[in-house]
Amino acid sequence: MFEELIERYSQYSDTELINAYSNKNSYTQEAQKALEIEIKNRGGLESLKVRYNSLIEKENEKIRISKEAGVLYTQGFTKNDINSRINSELLPSEEIREIIEVSCNKIEASRKDEEIKPATFIGSITGGIIGGNHWRYIVEPAAYLFRTHFLSFCYWIGDNFLWCYKAFHQAK
Repeated sequence: MFEELIERYSQYSDTELINAYSNKNSYTQEAQKALEIEIKNRGGLESLKVRYNSLIEKENEKIRISKEAGVLYTQGFTKNDINSRINSELLPSEEIREIIEVSCNKIEASRKDEEIKPATFIGSITGGIIGGNHWRYIVEPAAYLFRTHFLSFCYWIGDNFLWCYKAFHQAK
């Protein structure tokens, strides 16, 4: 079992290993020992934390670049202009270009999605006509029939109740 735990931890990424280490108090003693062995195999806890922090910095840099590219693109800058304006010390230029491309493509797709097309306009008019006619020819008659039959039934019940009440009191 102990070797299986070491094998499992050896397949963990640095992020998964850090998360496991931060929750190690909920693990068995055997699992904690296996975790510590794998951390030592990877250069120790400090080395693992340095790699993890570097990874977090890179992810934060990607988010920064994506946001900045989105702002510039919505302001009317071209992708080439944005590529020349955004720099990073943490990421290679090719990765920066990919992030900018994805960010600009998302904005462009959102704009196209929000665009009013002739089909949207025609569909809304058709839906209004169908919905209005549905109400006029189906819902209103059904409501009318329900009201009239329900009220007639209530009147019938009340009339029979009144007849029974009068008959009971006259019999006394």
